[in-house]
Amino acid sequence: MGSPQPPLILQIGADPTGWYVLNGDRAALTAQLSQAAGPVIVPVYAPLSGQLVVNPRSAGSVSLGPPAAGSGTHPSDDRFPGAPANLYVPSTVSPGAVNPGYPLLPGTDVAALQQQIVTAMRDGTVLPVPYGSLMSGNGTLVLSGSTLAFAVLSLPKPASPQEG
Repeated sequence: MGSPQPPLILQIGADPTGWYVLNGDRAALTAQLSQAAGPVIVPVYAPLSGQLVVNPRSAGSVSLGPPAAGSGTHPSDDRFPGAPANLYVPSTVSPGAVNPGYPLLPGTDVAALQQQIVTAMRDGTVLPVPYGSLMSGNGTLVLSGSTLAFAVLSLPKPASPQEG
């Protein structure tokens, strides 16, 4: 029996975030990114858990390797129970509980939004994405598919079961 595979970290361009790849196979993912004709979807589990949609043509660079010495592997996606789905795009601040990204509106079809982002990246089109919360109100994030390096969609955090 072989030794366990170390975690695989994916880092994109100048974004400071290292994304922990779920079941990361560095050779396979390197080949997939190198040969991609369009966006690639990568399951990640930290710092947010969800689907990372990376556009190799716009990323500039993608690094795949082990975590830096002293790095932890615990997800920081400790949003409160019942938290909405979120959309994280490149930022100067890494995501986490304080900054999980843009809260998507209740009822947002995350799978459909993922496909719309893939299409915008592939076709180089612009995609408006409504977002908002009760605390901050609603807004619109306008994504440029031709220059967007990546986006991470995290699913809603299930509400805690009610105690009876």
